[in-house]
Amino acid sequence: MEANIAEKFHNLLDYLLYAKSEFEIVADEIGDCRLKTALYGFSEESEIYINEICSHLQVIGIEYHYPKALPVLDKLQAPGEQVIDDSKGNELQYICNTNEQYITATYYDILNGYFPFPVIREIMVYQLNTLKSILKKICFLNLARFSN
Repeated sequence: MEANIAEKFHNLLDYLLYAKSEFEIVADEIGDCRLKTALYGFSEESEIYINEICSHLQVIGIEYHYPKALPVLDKLQAPGEQVIDDSKGNELQYICNTNEQYITATYYDILNGYFPFPVIREIMVYQLNTLKSILKKICFLNLARFSN
């Protein structure tokens, strides 16, 4: 059981690290200061959540070591999601939607299974809800920059 839980947590932490990096790259390319702040905010929250989960996992005997290089994940395509069209802001919208689906899936992979640590479970539910909220904010800010 512990190896399965450890693998699920490693997948979650690897994905959060990947998403953190992806949003930092996007933030570097965005000119809108409000959107840039939200993107960096997502990145910072991801880093905080990685560290928070790692510290709780150490208590239960699960170690996570940051990879020497950014985890290489397959090209992410959200289930049922169409290929990006060329309309303004659609690429960032796609990134947000895809990340939301994968973040939700990786958190639920742990939360929906047997995991007898209620404190960590509560923290994870909070993290998931916060990350989804930030992604929605990024989507709204992205849409707003093209509505003028």
